[in-house]
Amino acid sequence: MSSTGNVSLDVLNQDVENQRRKIALEH
Repeated sequence: MSSTGNVSLDVLNQDVENQRRKIALEH
């Protein structure tokens, strides 16, 4: 459970970072 949860959090964090980078590039 904890391992899968950590992986999901890592993926979510990566998605957030990618979105922030895209927004920064747009601006």
